Amino acid sequence: MNEPKNAYASVEEIDATPWIELLTERFGFPEGTFDAFIWHQPNRKAISLVNRGHQAPSKPEPSAIGMPFLTTKSRYPKMTTGATLAFGDAATRNIIELTEAQTDKYFSRQCFSIDPSQTKDCTGMGYVIARFEGVTLGMGLYRPARDELEPQLDSLYPKAHANHAGRSALGAPTQD
Repeated sequence: MNEPKNAYASVEEIDATPWIELLTERFGFPEGTFDAFIWHQPNRKAISLVNRGHQAPSKPEPSAIGMPFLTTKSRYPKMTTGATLAFGDAATRNIIELTEAQTDKYFSRQCFSIDPSQTKDCTGMGYVIARFEGVTLGMGLYRPARDELEPQLDSLYPKAHANHAGRSALGAPTQD
């Protein structure tokens, strides 16, 4: 029996409520930020977002559907870099605005001190969205001041894209 030429792969939607609550609590995403998407969990380690109007062909069977959005395999779920870049501008808390020198360190995957004034939008230790001049760069791990240590930001910029060239990622000479 022949399948219709316009057969589409089905996308199994999961209940996104707990994930949206988690992200809204941490990052202050406005209500409705994710309404245009189906939340799909292709495996136990990840959740993807799929545009509601997307129709993937059934043949050949797609190896992946949607944008990888959350990794769920760690203790705390983390947005992927792609998800952070796509939705980070909508976040209203747990954001750290970086200086130019810090941005170079961020793109080089370094851990660095941040000024307490940069943490005014932070609610505590955990994942934060790093920005430079209002532009979302990706995720970081914020560590508040403790004992005699200043607040720290661990860069979570992807290893494959990191700047290891020994020069500024922003085009300026480095100043160490």
